[in-house]
Amino acid sequence: MAFKAISLVGLGWKQNQYRAEYERVEHEYDIHNLQMPDGLRAGANGTDFDDSDWIPAVVPGDIRDGLINAGQMPDPYVARNSDQCRWVENFEWWLRRRVRIPKEWAGLDVSLVFDGVDYLASYYWDGEHLGNSADMFVQHRFDLHGKTKPGWHVIAVKLSPPPKSSSNHFSDGATPPRTHHHKMQCSWGWDWARELVSVGIWDDVRLEANRYARISDVFVQAAPDGQGGANVDLEVTVENQTAETLSCDVQILDPNDLPAANIKLDMPCVKPQDSYVKKASLHIDDARLWWPSGYGEQPLYKAILQLN
Repeated sequence: MAFKAISLVGLGWKQNQYRAEYERVEHEYDIHNLQMPDGLRAGANGTDFDDSDWIPAVVPGDIRDGLINAGQMPDPYVARNSDQCRWVENFEWWLRRRVRIPKEWAGLDVSLVFDGVDYLASYYWDGEHLGNSADMFVQHRFDLHGKTKPGWHVIAVKLSPPPKSSSNHFSDGATPPRTHHHKMQCSWGWDWARELVSVGIWDDVRLEANRYARISDVFVQAAPDGQGGANVDLEVTVENQTAETLSCDVQILDPNDLPAANIKLDMPCVKPQDSYVKKASLHIDDARLWWPSGYGEQPLYKAILQLN
């Protein structure tokens, strides 16, 4: 089994703005109806698209970070500059970068993973549309099976203008439109902040490659047993496409990185595109409990999982 990853954060990304996509109208080419093209019509998703005049983007970060670094926007956190930075929300933004697939990845299953994108996004790989997302707080993963021959490839992300709303906190019984979107609500303004709606890739981005199996999700929950120890409930989700049963070694380390509990789980083969969920329970003797600030210490335990 093999697992490899290429980080796509940091340098290499570029950004540019376009008018948001619009619906064609009758007499579209009359002078009064002419509009700038959106990014897709301009070909910003394509592999041969010329982005030499785009400015460097900050990933993870906000579109405004790139504009500030390029000297095209004042610091929004100085005085009332934030009012001069809201125009970003009216445009469609594109981010692009090139990435090289190494020869040793041949034969591996490759996924493009975004841990957090803000907010309405469309994703492209070598010009091909992979999918869309409308959730700032969940991971977005795209299977690149058959699309990752060794060599250079192009990733493009379209960020549509964020929804329009106000900071209205349900005054007079009205529900502000922002509440219907899974996005950071305070960016529309709060009692301690002015309106400045965020846009960008705000968390990690990477390419993941594995052969046959991978751990796709882990849920761990612990509770004191009333006798000085703690019960730990574990739920592991594995995508296993091998012809045989795998095992998953689970180890809990205490705050000093010393072994506190361990268990071995069997993970059977499943059909492609399916996954298997395994539940288990462990017990920690003499557990060091986590206390709220002012009531005690906040020791942290680690859960380490490995497929074999």
